[in-house]
Amino acid sequence: MDKTNIKYLQESLKKTEMISEGIGDFLSKGASTIKKSVVEPVILAWNEFIKKTKGVIQSIISSAVSMLKIPGDLITITIPAQEKPRMPIREGAIEAIKGNYNEALTCKYIVEKNKVPIKITIIHESVLNESTGNESDGVVVVDLNVDGKREVSTIDSVVNKWDMRLREEAKDKYADFFKAINIGSRDMAQYLMETTLKEDGLIVAVKIKNLSFQEGAEFKADMELTIEKAGREIIKKYSLKLYGNPEVNVWNTSVPSLLVYLLGPEKKAEILAAFDQDKQFSDLVVKARRVNVEKNLAKKVSKGMSIDDAVKKFRYKFSDKFKAELEIAKKNGGLSQLISNKRMERGIYREKMNPTSAKILYQFLDKYFNDPVYKKKIIHTILKKIGFLDKDTNFLMALVGNAQIKAGKSKILDRHPELNLDDSKLIYDGGTGLRIVGPTGKTILKFAIKEGEKKAVASMISFRGVKPYELGK
Repeated sequence: MDKTNIKYLQESLKKTEMISEGIGDFLSKGASTIKKSVVEPVILAWNEFIKKTKGVIQSIISSAVSMLKIPGDLITITIPAQEKPRMPIREGAIEAIKGNYNEALTCKYIVEKNKVPIKITIIHESVLNESTGNESDGVVVVDLNVDGKREVSTIDSVVNKWDMRLREEAKDKYADFFKAINIGSRDMAQYLMETTLKEDGLIVAVKIKNLSFQEGAEFKADMELTIEKAGREIIKKYSLKLYGNPEVNVWNTSVPSLLVYLLGPEKKAEILAAFDQDKQFSDLVVKARRVNVEKNLAKKVSKGMSIDDAVKKFRYKFSDKFKAELEIAKKNGGLSQLISNKRMERGIYREKMNPTSAKILYQFLDKYFNDPVYKKKIIHTILKKIGFLDKDTNFLMALVGNAQIKAGKSKILDRHPELNLDDSKLIYDGGTGLRIVGPTGKTILKFAIKEGEKKAVASMISFRGVKPYELGK
């Protein structure tokens, strides 16, 4: 089999992919008119057929290349990843798209500026489709064409795909997001190339893993560089982070869930009881929920629904007093003001709840933080959650806030903040915030309470004071 035949097989593979995509779209769109139980098995069966067909073609290509390949004869082969029916993007899509776009764009800039052509492996799309992220689903490119010239078409297609997704999701804020992604990716690429050259190495391969839609904040290698150094190859793994400020929100959950995660499920009943036994907190929760459902009822009436019909939409017994208030507001054109008042009232109740959540969080953490066995467990769990247990993966962050966008240059951080949690202390500020502080007094982790009856807490790791890497020096 010659190169012409290989090219024909590659084109066949692309056509198979196009046909698959068209049929997949047709079946997915049909889900709105055909029962879901009918459409989904058809989609799954079609995907399985395409997967097997592509596998056969790929194996033929691989066998042909292995017979043709001789030292110095590298052929560009692009094998598209299997695409499953497109799933709706979950909450937090912008951040996930930014992460994937950042990785792909960083890879592109390395390919464009590197002194030698690079082999690229791209593990992509799997996250958008809720896949397992198996590396066999990826795209492999040997980044030389038959004339020995560099090609960037495949990485360009991945970059363009994420650019399109960002445009779809960000809409009129696209330009602002793109500026930050572009600056951070360009500077990350420069950092990776500079540090490699300083060690007398040469980048010969890049693997990127567009997996930012996976749940959890585990420290993962988004990018792996194969570096040729002193006649041997070494692999360096990097976790890329792109943020606008040095306090990064890495953990959103509820106070009970956070405590159960840190202390263990055996403490769940004790933790929930602490909230139930606080009568003031319980009363505020009831009031906040009542006001919220009243606000939602008013919103339905404001959209033209009768009060009686709107009431039937809720499993809630509304007071006669509120229904009379709603009737007057509807008659006098005051529904917008009523909705606004209910929103403000709920905010007042929620604001009063937050200090109680912070106090309960502190009481439990402080109690067990002073127990050496539990403290070790808590520290290990925190480090695992924020990703700093992975010693094999290098940390690489680009901070691109408003000041950096104006200057056209990001702050590159390639080290962690102080993470000596063995000698750390828990500090309660008395309001709605807690901090874990290191032995030198530096804040490592902040807990901020929000959203009242949801008992929500955001956990932020602080990179303030971490010395940035100076590019070009």
